[in-house]
Amino acid sequence: AGSGESPFDRTDRKVKSLEAELASATEEERFDDAEEISMRLDKARQYRDKLKPAEKDGGPGRQKRRRTDLAAVLSALSEPLDPGFDHWTGESADALKAMLNSDWPEAAKLPMSKSDYDRLIGNAPSLARVVRTVDDEDPDERLTAILYGLGFYACYDSDTPSEDDYHHGHDAAFKALPDLMCLQGHWTVGSIRNNSMKGENTTTLRGMRPDVLFELLRMLIYQIEEKHALATDDPREDLRKKLGDWHVGARGSTKFLLCHTAVGWKVDFYAMRPDKTLVPMTLSTLNLHFPEHRFQALLIFMNALRIGVWQATKQGCPQKMRISHLNPLNRPNCTLERIGSSLRKTVKVTDGDGGMTKDRVDQLNRVVTKVSTSAVFNCTRITDVSRT
Repeated sequence: AGSGESPFDRTDRKVKSLEAELASATEEERFDDAEEISMRLDKARQYRDKLKPAEKDGGPGRQKRRRTDLAAVLSALSEPLDPGFDHWTGESADALKAMLNSDWPEAAKLPMSKSDYDRLIGNAPSLARVVRTVDDEDPDERLTAILYGLGFYACYDSDTPSEDDYHHGHDAAFKALPDLMCLQGHWTVGSIRNNSMKGENTTTLRGMRPDVLFELLRMLIYQIEEKHALATDDPREDLRKKLGDWHVGARGSTKFLLCHTAVGWKVDFYAMRPDKTLVPMTLSTLNLHFPEHRFQALLIFMNALRIGVWQATKQGCPQKMRISHLNPLNRPNCTLERIGSSLRKTVKVTDGDGGMTKDRVDQLNRVVTKVSTSAVFNCTRITDVSRT
């Protein structure tokens, strides 16, 4: 994901890999495997063709088609959703479920060619809730790539998906559209996948960040925890424990946080309350293996982000903390506090702790050196570093 490889190049590489698998299966007379690989290969080729830059036809007599107004579509989709309540009550869960499952306004529905729509609608009736067909205009290539990926991306059909397959599939469902909206300037929701510092043994930074987070005004508005399909630990526990307490610096004054877990392709949506109670937001688990569930997940997820945008912009975040680089975790011997425009981290250590004091001071100095010499977003300077 961080290699800079374009979607077309990545899909082309997938096509070539499947072609090699198909040739091997045919040569070894594994006909059942060959048939399954052939189906995946057809979908991958179709997706690659969609991503390939279209050649311009300058021939005479060609009727010029109207381009999709990308700005108008994304502007309508970026409108915040007011959940209609400030404090959690017995009816709050039902109200949130209804709002999360509400259809997008017609102006916010993503344009799709009728041919692609007809191919998908039989297996994905929820497509009509987020998509409109266009006959008299050319859909924007970026929207076409997102929708085609959700509909036909070969990784969703793999019998043995790799970790990269899961990442690409989840990013296609949950990051591609908000990232495009952000790039086009319709909102400033930042999405961050926690794949940095993998080689470092650090539980207070990487280990306590969500797998994927979305933020606005430096306030956490959505959180995702992902597990491999064969994982035995419960991702809901990571939702509860990551980022520590319900810290006002990360979550503002909100009374709930929308989030989801993903185990393989299976996705469950929740509203998390300050006491870390997880309230289910869907009647049953969604499985991204099925196109119907992928578009239903996109519907719920984007509605959840729009609610998160309302929370950040309307309720405000009284202490603007950069949650992607700082861990708002208060422990008995470690606290974070806001002082004016500065953030203070205090670590209490005692003598006779078996060298822990010196190790901790050395570690903090390494962190200070690294941050002060790196282009860390929103970190302009460090003042007053004291060794006590």
